[in-house]
Amino acid sequence: MLDKKYILTWLLFLLLASLSKATEIDSLRAMLEKENSLSAKCAVLDEISFLFADSTTDIATLDSALHEILHSRDTAMMYEAISSMGRFYYNNNRLEALCDLMARTEAIASDSEEYRELYYTMKTYISQSNLWEGKYGVAIDIALETYNKARGEQDRYGIVCSAEILGGIYKYLRKDSDAVVIYKEGFDLLDKEDGNIGYKMQYVGDILESLLRLKRLPECETYIARYEDLLEKWKIEGEKLDCSYPIDANICQLLVYKADLAISMGNAGEAHSCLEKADANGGAEEDPYVGYLLNFVKARYYELTEDRKKALQYVNLVLETDEYEEVLLLKAELLVRGGDMEGALAVYKRLLEVVGYKHDMTFTNQINRFYSLYDQNRQKLQSKEIELQKTKLSAKNRQLFFLSTLLLLLIGMAYVFYRLYRRQLRMKKVIEQEKESLLDSEKKLRVAKEEAEHANASKSLFIANISHEIRTPMNAIVGFSQLLAAEDYSKEERVLFIETIRNNSDLLLNLINDVLDLSRIESGNMKFVFKEVDLKQCVQEAVKSVAHRVSPGVGLLLDCPYESFQLITDPLRLQQLLINLLSNAAKFTEKGKIELSVQVEDGQRQVRFVVTDTGCGISPDMREKIFERFEKLNEYAQGTGLGLSICRLIADRLKGEIYLDVTYAEGARFVFIHPCSLTVVKEL
Repeated sequence: MLDKKYILTWLLFLLLASLSKATEIDSLRAMLEKENSLSAKCAVLDEISFLFADSTTDIATLDSALHEILHSRDTAMMYEAISSMGRFYYNNNRLEALCDLMARTEAIASDSEEYRELYYTMKTYISQSNLWEGKYGVAIDIALETYNKARGEQDRYGIVCSAEILGGIYKYLRKDSDAVVIYKEGFDLLDKEDGNIGYKMQYVGDILESLLRLKRLPECETYIARYEDLLEKWKIEGEKLDCSYPIDANICQLLVYKADLAISMGNAGEAHSCLEKADANGGAEEDPYVGYLLNFVKARYYELTEDRKKALQYVNLVLETDEYEEVLLLKAELLVRGGDMEGALAVYKRLLEVVGYKHDMTFTNQINRFYSLYDQNRQKLQSKEIELQKTKLSAKNRQLFFLSTLLLLLIGMAYVFYRLYRRQLRMKKVIEQEKESLLDSEKKLRVAKEEAEHANASKSLFIANISHEIRTPMNAIVGFSQLLAAEDYSKEERVLFIETIRNNSDLLLNLINDVLDLSRIESGNMKFVFKEVDLKQCVQEAVKSVAHRVSPGVGLLLDCPYESFQLITDPLRLQQLLINLLSNAAKFTEKGKIELSVQVEDGQRQVRFVVTDTGCGISPDMREKIFERFEKLNEYAQGTGLGLSICRLIADRLKGEIYLDVTYAEGARFVFIHPCSLTVVKEL
């Protein structure tokens, strides 16, 4: 089966040969509607399968023709139609239709060689389509299942197809060592047969790309020679058939491989010569993938010749196509050598995101697969137990029947056996009920165990964090208390010690209050009393409460133009939220100003509270964490790390929303939106 990049190359070649191909699918679809012969429709579907259709193209006519052919009794025609539509769905990224077609294929399963080839081709299509959609784990599962099935059946075609897609997945995930092993197994089988030169070239190209990344240079030289040999045979084959293959792209690809090898060996002159020939060849314009390889190798060449500007130019050009790990890594190294540490850090972060996403997706799928296998094994075990019980019961029934026939004349004994039989049935029913009850209890116990383990882990984490936060002020209190007991210090120093003890006592008290508030809000024990309050008076009191915490020279401003606006809220909890936000601003603002602005929006449907400061701001990597428990911007600054967590919980109970305005870059800006739709209740 050809890789999609080779199919794209053929289609691009045909499109360049004739612009009228753009409307060919419409013409062929019209032919399908007019044709009555199933064989003719099958031939039209085969022509359509090599064309591309956008997502708006109506393919109902194609599906109708396929349905009609599948209802015929001609197996060969059915296989041909399924193969054509499978190729069409694959080329046009229609995964759902492809899976439905696979189900139809399995429904007409047979032992013929044609069916086995169709089966492995369809499985390869589905696995590759899942890979393109980022479903790495699903793609690997399908590829491994297909590969193991082919190995078990010793099916040469199946092994070649499944090895190609499995190697491609490993290569895409940059597991190049695994990719080389599986590629070589498939290629060795393929190479034993004549023909399939294009497919062999594709295999050799895939092996070469992995070997070049692994720096296994002697093997690279061997496979480059093999690629050259296949390329010459392909030229001869095209001349014999009196047709012109789009071979420039393959020549360009070979030159790129040679240049890449020369760069790995430190031979800049040889690499430059190969790249000049590749540019002159023009094959990169026929195949976008070859163009990608050419640009990346140019970037590596300019890195070798220490022309970082051109190297970065080609790296950025490659990144416009896709963000592969080796390209991002090369860009980061170039930026480091150029002294742009900030840019390099951003690229490294993006590299970690790309690698992490692939690994996370693969790991999640593996966990789901393990759960699925566990459920399947448990169901199989239960089925075997039921079958064993049925076997035993059947044996007992036959025994009872035989005995009852022999002892028919002994009515009394027959009656006794009858009563025993009835008793066994009742016991069986009781046993089954007890078994179901035990299984249900086991399930509940497992759920309870998982919940208990989660609760225990959460408790341990909470205790560790709170212990750390309590230890700091307690150490200060104990230490300075001991200093007060000594007589070696002046009165001014003792006053300073007392002030330090008081500050840490306040900090410890705030921590305890925050923990209690957090616990009461989460458990639902904190009472919220909603009533009408004067908006301006409420926010003024909040501002006054934090005025003493503001550093000298920092302005504390209030912008509330509403003199008599009545807001239904819990004034204590609203002030607690605003005081926490203003206290955070005061803590990290040493100059400039802190401002609380109040705006009534959307026709008095909501009130927007905005706390803005000109402090140190919040780094991008902390923006998603600041509302979590015990998260602090500065581990050495005073505070418990619970204030913003409490703010979010209070905002939720007030049916509002709190968030960080990431567009503000002069410091930090927190926004709390309070709805005006709350009703007056005494307790909530």
